[in-house]
Amino acid sequence: MKYCLSHGVKEGLVESPLDWPGVHAAGSLVHGEPLEGTWWNRGKEWAARNRGLDYGVYDYATKYLVAFAQLPAFRHLSPEDYRQDVAELIWEIERENEKRRDGKPVAGVEKILKQNPYEPPTRRTKRSPKPLFHVASKRARDDLKAELAAFLTEYRIASEALLGGNLKAAA
Repeated sequence: MKYCLSHGVKEGLVESPLDWPGVHAAGSLVHGEPLEGTWWNRGKEWAARNRGLDYGVYDYATKYLVAFAQLPAFRHLSPEDYRQDVAELIWEIERENEKRRDGKPVAGVEKILKQNPYEPPTRRTKRSPKPLFHVASKRARDDLKAELAAFLTEYRIASEALLGGNLKAAA
């Protein structure tokens, strides 16, 4: 539950799960109210558009209420105690990530809402490119690179011999 509630906070986008500008379970779990969302049937919109029909924004939309049940491990708690436990978990998430950020500001709701959802994130990832080899030491990596270079050289020689019709040299 903590992992799910942490989305948006652990990435440094907002300070609290309750600040997330999109759909998020945190507010619903803390306040005990269902989430309301709208699903647009883009397939029906597309079909209507292809048939030349005029339609309104909500003609092919369905509103849904999503209510969250208590997790089985917490069924022994009253709804108020459950909401209090979730609120304490959110507070813990906020404190942990505040320490992790070490004074760096979060992106914030305004920046999140300005971002085009159809483009890659503007933040650079913390990941470096995957290594060619996973090894325990620099020497082992150097040895593997040398072995790879020797293999590729032999492979090219065999490939050229095979293309030239020299099956003996290719072998």
